[in-house]
Amino acid sequence: MNATFALARAELTLLLRNRTAATNALLLPLALGALFIVKPPPTGLTGTAASMLLLALVCLTVASTATTTLVARRQQHLLQRWRTAPIAPPAVLVSTLGPVGVLFVGQAAMLLTVLAYATSSVPAHPVLLVLAVVLAGVLGCAVAFVTAAFTRTVEATNFTLLPVLVALAGGGVWATAAAGEVTWAMRATGGGAVAELVHLGWDGSETRALTAAAPSVLVLLALIVGTTTLARRYFRWEPRN
Repeated sequence: MNATFALARAELTLLLRNRTAATNALLLPLALGALFIVKPPPTGLTGTAASMLLLALVCLTVASTATTTLVARRQQHLLQRWRTAPIAPPAVLVSTLGPVGVLFVGQAAMLLTVLAYATSSVPAHPVLLVLAVVLAGVLGCAVAFVTAAFTRTVEATNFTLLPVLVALAGGGVWATAAAGEVTWAMRATGGGAVAELVHLGWDGSETRALTAAAPSVLVLLALIVGTTTLARRYFRWEPRN
């Protein structure tokens, strides 16, 4: 356990030393929070703002930063070296992405609180909102492992991440524009399911929110299982040639 925490602490130090990763993971989300305070979203669009906010964090803090981290550590032969250490491989991976996950949860809590303050509103179903944060963060990490499996260099992440970011962000916009008529195709993008879950958590009526959330929860769980299965099959610990 001590070795796991030591590895996570070392990874956090490396993350903060990377200017690009630190900017994407720290400064941009803070800028979003400041924007909400200066110009709150119109009345009735709080759920939309919350869903876009969470998806932005998934794209910037989780998927992008986690993929870059995994590829960089693999190029530096650190993953290969840590795998031979007296730590189980799953613990190595958890320690590597642990700081990213903690950062994401902290940012989500802070920015959603800022949004609630700026709009003088509170989530109708906080449990659904928490569930959306957890499932979105886990999906972002799982997708990062799959993307890293097919990414040779850190520079190449700009290209391999593009379909993932388009699916997450675009799916969220697609589902939001549907005005409540969210289809299974929208949910299958991942972003659509997250957006629907956040909407229901913030604005959902008492009588339908929990029942209506079931399809999005099932889709997100299926996507997590599917991407995790792909990651276990294709992820490499040694540098790709």
